[in-house]
Amino acid sequence: MNIRDTYNKLANQELNLKLFNSVVELRNECKATNNFEYLYLSTLLMIDIYINENLLDDALMIASKSFTDIDKVVFSKIYVSVLERLIYIFIQKKNYRRAFRYTNEKRPYLDSNNVEEINRWYLENSYIYAAMGEKNKALTNLLAILANNPDENLKSIILSNITKLYIDDGDMINAIKYLEDTMTLTNSLKDKAGQRYCDYLNAKILISEKKYKFAYKIFVDMFKNLKEINDEEIGFLNEFSELLLVMDQYSDVKSYSDKYQKSVESSNDQYLKKDFYKNYLRASIMILPGHKEEIRKLLDYIELVEKEIARSDEISTTTASEDDKFLEVNEKMEEIINQVENTINLVNFAMVKSGERESILEFSKSLEKIVPFGEALFVIFNRANFELLPDLYDKYSTVSTFNYKKERLYERELPYSDLNDTIVELLISGNKDVTIDFTDTNIPVKNPIAKTTYLDQKVKWLFATTLNYDGDLYACAVFTSSIYDILSPSALVNLKIATKLLESKLVNLFYQENLQSQKDILQVAMSELQEGMFYYEIKRQRMLLTAEFSKFLGNDKTVISRNDYIKKIISEDREKLQEVEEAIKLERAYTVEYYLSLMGNRVLVKEHGRPYISRDGILKFYVCTITKNGYEREESNSLNLDNRTKKKEDNFLEKLESFKDKDSEENKFTLIGVEILNLQKFFNIKEKLISEISLLIKNSVTDEVFFLDNSFFISIVPTIDQKTIEKITRTVAIKLDNLEIDSKKVDVRKSISYIKYPKNINNLRDIYEVLRNMLEINQEAFTEEYYLKYLNRKRIINCVKDDIEKDDIEILYSPMYMGNLKVGYEIKYNLKGLSPEEKVNNYLDDDILTLFEKKLFQMVSISKDNLVKFIFISVSTLDHLITEKYFEDSSNIINRPILMIYGKIVDSYKIISYLREKGYKIYLDYLTLKGLNIEEVFNLELEGVIIQTELFAEERIKFLEFSRSQKYQLITRLELNDYLNNVTLSQEIINLHDMENIEK
Repeated sequence: MNIRDTYNKLANQELNLKLFNSVVELRNECKATNNFEYLYLSTLLMIDIYINENLLDDALMIASKSFTDIDKVVFSKIYVSVLERLIYIFIQKKNYRRAFRYTNEKRPYLDSNNVEEINRWYLENSYIYAAMGEKNKALTNLLAILANNPDENLKSIILSNITKLYIDDGDMINAIKYLEDTMTLTNSLKDKAGQRYCDYLNAKILISEKKYKFAYKIFVDMFKNLKEINDEEIGFLNEFSELLLVMDQYSDVKSYSDKYQKSVESSNDQYLKKDFYKNYLRASIMILPGHKEEIRKLLDYIELVEKEIARSDEISTTTASEDDKFLEVNEKMEEIINQVENTINLVNFAMVKSGERESILEFSKSLEKIVPFGEALFVIFNRANFELLPDLYDKYSTVSTFNYKKERLYERELPYSDLNDTIVELLISGNKDVTIDFTDTNIPVKNPIAKTTYLDQKVKWLFATTLNYDGDLYACAVFTSSIYDILSPSALVNLKIATKLLESKLVNLFYQENLQSQKDILQVAMSELQEGMFYYEIKRQRMLLTAEFSKFLGNDKTVISRNDYIKKIISEDREKLQEVEEAIKLERAYTVEYYLSLMGNRVLVKEHGRPYISRDGILKFYVCTITKNGYEREESNSLNLDNRTKKKEDNFLEKLESFKDKDSEENKFTLIGVEILNLQKFFNIKEKLISEISLLIKNSVTDEVFFLDNSFFISIVPTIDQKTIEKITRTVAIKLDNLEIDSKKVDVRKSISYIKYPKNINNLRDIYEVLRNMLEINQEAFTEEYYLKYLNRKRIINCVKDDIEKDDIEILYSPMYMGNLKVGYEIKYNLKGLSPEEKVNNYLDDDILTLFEKKLFQMVSISKDNLVKFIFISVSTLDHLITEKYFEDSSNIINRPILMIYGKIVDSYKIISYLREKGYKIYLDYLTLKGLNIEEVFNLELEGVIIQTELFAEERIKFLEFSRSQKYQLITRLELNDYLNNVTLSQEIINLHDMENIEK
């Protein structure tokens, strides 16, 4: 009979000491043949035999050794089985803290899709928490099971346990509620044991209410026909005896104790026995004639002393255990420190070489002596990514690789496309370490050099790590082996430390090279730049000039104030510097053209400025260059926008008003609007672009074009013929798609809309506002459906404006739930004329939305209640509050609400980080979260994410996996049955008056 058959035969028998020798023989055979799987399985049989025979210390000794020796990666299922036995043993030994440690160890190995497995884990935790006196945590775990669709039998157990917890906590209202649910379920299941436990719980509730006679009757019925009792029923008997003692019915205590004494003596639970005999003794003494009050006081005092002794023993045991643990940790730390020191010394000694190739070669040779890997691959993406060397070539077209094998280093350049489906692509996408045990998985990841999978190359273990500079990945290292397990803890520690040393060495090498390159490039550039350059210090409003630029300006000063320089710009062009100031406020690069008045001549120059921002995110100064365009301005060729196309808004409105006095036939016209959505992108050619678009529309539509609000173009076409209008808009769209400035195509994003008068709207004052809104939402043609939405939007905006002005916003509260538990309130609002369910932020312009949200946030922040409040607020509103230094004044904030942030702006990460530092708890809207990079998400350490739309298929799976890894709490209006840690928004609305009553 082979090992497998022998094991199956033993496993299917009753596990007792008679089988012990057979299991030991099987285990020895497994050792001799190196059959580790069945070695561990036969060890489990030994543990189970000891547990069945109640030899817990022997079981613990074997289980602890197996826990240390077993390979948790290769034999993960057996490892979990060992953990389960350790948990059981420590629960039986009343060592709940150790049991809790092993339940935590077990959690990462559970299958998140296996509901039964997850529920069993929650049940273990709840039992341990309850035993340790942490009833709130026990209750949370039980509620999590209820939310996870347990079967009816398990649900019955959970409901009864929840009832018991509420009874122990003195919360009889919830205890009665859950007891009713438990009784209903146990009756439907016809569960006799469950019904008996419900009777016991009912008796405990009655005792807490001092209804002793009713509780007495329940206990009497419970023990009516019982001749023998088990451990659970012994516990019931002990509580019944305590009730009888309170009722001074000592004879009944003695009677019941005599009846069940044999059952108690056969029990292995010493705690139950102690309580039984203690009650028995009390009753026996109290039956005797004499001074009962003195005896009662003496017994009470003995019980107090007993509790104090038990507490002292527990402290002594804990202290001794901690001392042992301290010594064990110190020994382990000393061993690790010695390993680390050895690695650092060898690697540092190897990297004294000055060159990149030599350093990598010596590094690999030395590291191989410490961790005997098979091959090492180093991939370097960009040596110039250190803010010093300009990007003069496409740095992503190729990558450099160094492949180390048997003391030789092979250098190659690979196209970036060769990294597809390789371990390098996996590293880039995740930007974190990758460990793969190919003996346990069949991931078909490729080797970029061999262009085949590691599985094909018979590689067994792989470790890959990133090399970063200031958070940016610039290279990676991949170590593989087919003989030595490089994924063992000690090997991984050495590999990680060594690659970090290599990381800093390469950064240092690249810096040296780039500094020299920068110096050479700057010298060449300065010699060829005839006009020169300057540094613009924003705070001090001064310019530091190079010698070339100082000479170009015709003076000998190397430092001048910005104001003195502006005086040299001709007066007509000085307004252009407003665009420069706007760019500086946003810390962006800019380009501007203007005329300088130098020695009686006007010279057209181009100023280009680029911000220099330090690593801590502070704008230090602007680096600016000046180049002469080489020609004088010709006044006759310029286009005066103010006079010809840049009509003011009041002139346009006057033009509309003039149609009132015309007869009906002349009173028909169509307004055509064109908005360039990315106009600000072209600030260096903005005026020229406006002129070209104005002429383009003029040639396609009419002689008169209005450019309004520095944003969009409007023309009045004296016809309402649909075909004519459609032809005009198509022509304008095509011309804009092919627009060129200075023989270069300009890629503009556009919105084109039209509206007819009086066919669509017969109110001249409204027609302009409606067209602006159509352009804003890219609505080309007027429709009744659109107009109804427009009127609704206008109504909502007016209601919000009115309530803001009158300071008449009422705060409402909407409860939020985790299962059946209320965990807080979503802040809502009541505006006159609007439903509380109306989502006004979908309709408001940014400026009104900001005013509204600021007002609401300030009202919530100064409230003095102790409610847990959640508030939706946009990133842009928070940006305004930060700019106004609202959070700097502690008197502004009495009560910090929990923030549910939505929306995106350029500085979203910076704003959210600031609020985290201020102590706010933050949940991000899912779409806002997607706008951040993965490193920013990790750094923010969010409380959770808000899901406002349904997620489907792979996106849903990936997001939930990521949320589990980050331990996010999800806020949603939808049910997430496959994600346990979620809070549900409700439709309930409570006003302030009702909230005050609830609080009372």
